Amino acid sequence: YSYHVRDNLESGKLPRLKPDYTIETVITKPAVPLTGPFISNYTHWTQEFLILLEAVDYYKSITRTDPLIILQEGYPDYVIQSLRYLGVKKENIKIVENSNILLEKAVVPSKRRHYSSKIDGLFMRDARPFKWLRQKASENITCDQKEEYSSRIFISREDVHRRRVTNRGELMDELNNLGFEKYILSELDYSEQVRLFSQAEFIIGAHGSGLINGIYSNSVD
Repeated sequence: YSYHVRDNLESGKLPRLKPDYTIETVITKPAVPLTGPFISNYTHWTQEFLILLEAVDYYKSITRTDPLIILQEGYPDYVIQSLRYLGVKKENIKIVENSNILLEKAVVPSKRRHYSSKIDGLFMRDARPFKWLRQKASENITCDQKEEYSSRIFISREDVHRRRVTNRGELMDELNNLGFEKYILSELDYSEQVRLFSQAEFIIGAHGSGLINGIYSNSVD
């Protein structure tokens, strides 16, 4: 529900509560609802939710209040990993069940957009929150890693069942000649993926969530 509230607020509409809602839990402390149908997708979690932490940081700076981060149960491992590495304290993460929650002091960050002069009438996603996310991640995740990663990355999707490269062996022979190394991103936690892509110069891969990590590359402006 909070996901639709945010969308409605961005559109200038006032959300309407259904009169038959039965409130099961009341949270009195200021709280940010990072809930919705897409947190189980790494790309959507990054571009729909993680970038909102920029606004949360701003809220903290002007109120001196550290709000709760509300999550639904059943989230993937990278959700908590990324929040913790980006500075959210364990005690400020609250996991709720699929029930009706009343937030007495809801903090609802919006996704920043800017008007495009090139495409008439279209508001484009602002790049600044993504640059903030890259800077925040690089500050909190040391790049003095023991692992040595290649700056030429091939994202292998051999661990999934969709959009797989059928001639992977032939392709890897060609990519190896060009200095590329294969990485299976499901084998890396959030911090390892940030470290890997922070020093990436070239990234190759079939369409998939792993490509969103390109925002952490210092080669991207």
